Amino acid sequence: MPQVFSGKVAIAGEKMEDYLQALEETEKAVAPLRTQLTELNGAFEQALLHTVSARTAYKHASVIALFIDFVCWNTDVRRIEEITRGIANSSFRRWYQSKIGDRSESELKTAIKKFFQFLDREKGITNEAVLKSFQTSPRHAR
Repeated sequence: MPQVFSGKVAIAGEKMEDYLQALEETEKAVAPLRTQLTELNGAFEQALLHTVSARTAYKHASVIALFIDFVCWNTDVRRIEEITRGIANSSFRRWYQSKIGDRSESELKTAIKKFFQFLDREKGITNEAVLKSFQTSPRHAR
C-alpha cells in the first residue's frame, strides 16, 4: 500500500551526502510519473477550456500541478493506479492547506474529481478507488 510521508527529518552533518544521494535517486525513480502526470495535466487544462472559462481551467490545472508535486515528493507512488483515495483526498487537502491554504476544501475536491474523471473518460486511465470516493451515496431515511 502506498505511503504518505510527512513530518520533519533530522540529518546529521556526516550523513548529508547520503541524504542528497537518496533524494537524487528518488527524483530519478519518480521522473516517469511526474512527466506523465504533467503531460496529462496539460491535456486536462486544454480540455477544460472547451467547457469552462480560461480562469477556471487555469485554477483547476494549478491545483493539479500542486497535486503532482505532492504525489511525487510526499508519497512512494510510482503509477497513477497506485494513488489511493486517501492520498487524493484527505492527505492532499491537509498538505495543501498547510503549505498554501488559499483554496477551500470543495475547490480542491472539485479539481481532483474533474482530473480523475478526465483521466478515466478521455485517457482510459481508471483509478476506481479515487473515482468511487467522489460518488455520493444515497441518504438513508430514518
